[in-house]
Amino acid sequence: MKKLLLILGISLLSGCSTTAVRPNEAILRLMPIAKYREPSVKNDAKLIVVRDAGFVGSACIVEISLEGEKIGELQQKEKFEFNLEPKKYVLGAKLGGSACEGNLTGDAEVSLASKQTAIYRVQLKEPMLLKVAK
Repeated sequence: MKKLLLILGISLLSGCSTTAVRPNEAILRLMPIAKYREPSVKNDAKLIVVRDAGFVGSACIVEISLEGEKIGELQQKEKFEFNLEPKKYVLGAKLGGSACEGNLTGDAEVSLASKQTAIYRVQLKEPMLLKVAK
């Protein structure tokens, strides 16, 4: 009986966290802001932001921002690819959409070097924690 309860408890907890989505499996969303779409001599670093999948927050959108400027919105299993100048940035995420209430936000400092590609994930975890992580 104890083993059954332990297995049930682990199953329930694992269902509350997001599942990592590999960048090559995520759906690429068109970058709404033209200056981040095309690589150039100045913008030779790349930042990929992937939204994880899972039950928690599945009806919510996540607004992605860079240096406080809203870039666009991601659903589960979607990604943005930014072409950026090599330097430090603040990458932000905010939970939104009509199905989600509250002011859940998360951010991370991103430091990019020339010709570097960095991948960050947006995760939504229990108890309603929005996390931006490498």
